[in-house]
Amino acid sequence: MDPVLLSRIQFALTAGYHWIFVPASIGMGFMVFLLWTMAAITNEEQWHKAAKFFSKWLGVFFVLGVPTGIVMEFEFGANWANYSMFVGSIFGPPLMLEGLFAFALESTFLGVLLFGMDRLPRAITWISSFFVFIGSALSGLWILIANSWQQTPTAYIIKDTPLGPRAELTNFMKAVFNPLLVSQYTHTINS
Repeated sequence: MDPVLLSRIQFALTAGYHWIFVPASIGMGFMVFLLWTMAAITNEEQWHKAAKFFSKWLGVFFVLGVPTGIVMEFEFGANWANYSMFVGSIFGPPLMLEGLFAFALESTFLGVLLFGMDRLPRAITWISSFFVFIGSALSGLWILIANSWQQTPTAYIIKDTPLGPRAELTNFMKAVFNPLLVSQYTHTINS
């Protein structure tokens, strides 16, 4: 079989599986935050039970979505090496920033939420749920910055280098706020 076709099939399967669990965890992050907010406001046991139940499901969705994201990062380099070399200096930074800031925030506070919800004060649990929600929303933002740039590349020039032509960024803010970002992000977050 053709290696390009096999690479496309592999990436399609990985991305398809990833697209099931990651948007679900973004939406569930908001829902869990709302449940913990209702639990804090009303102090009723039913809200605490619902918040705990859906927090555990959020953890499951998170655990199912993360490995496919990691695999996709490797597939960019392995399956699409020429593409990665051509646009890597533009496409890579949003992915790196997503990992450094958003994913780190989300995963840290998800751990605090899941392992501390019965051990920590309820205010800390509520704060943790808030940062999980913010982290997941920021994670989606950085990933969609990279994706929307791929769909409508802006603010770059093509330079010849010893390794061949490469796309180089000319304006970071124009690349970040490219024509598709707002529509893609609002569609993804609202879905």
